[in-house]
Amino acid sequence: MTDVFNIPKAGEEICDFCSSPEIKWRYPTKSFEYPSGPGFEKTGSHGDWAACDICHDFIESGDWDGLADWSLQTMLGRKALGFAALTKDEIQLIRGMLVELHKRFREHRMGDALRAYYGRA
Repeated sequence: MTDVFNIPKAGEEICDFCSSPEIKWRYPTKSFEYPSGPGFEKTGSHGDWAACDICHDFIESGDWDGLADWSLQTMLGRKALGFAALTKDEIQLIRGMLVELHKRFREHRMGDALRAYYGRA
């Protein structure tokens, strides 16, 4: 397997952890079901996960609580999605779902992170 992941067009993908458009890494990952909860459809992850440098650092250091907090913070920062109106209990529920999602990512990860490059490497 190559150690480079080519993304065809800049901006096509986002970080699967925080939604940053600055993809720098790819994690080979088997498909799995997402945790579901109130207001969230049952769905799943299909294939590899993309990551920005910040999320990659959390993953590589094993700081899963930090990753969950960062993911939640970036999610709450997107006011256009209606997250500003959430109660503290709802925010904690979403954080719990992120913790479970990241746990499933760890369980289904199939190898080391690969560097991602836009266009041809």
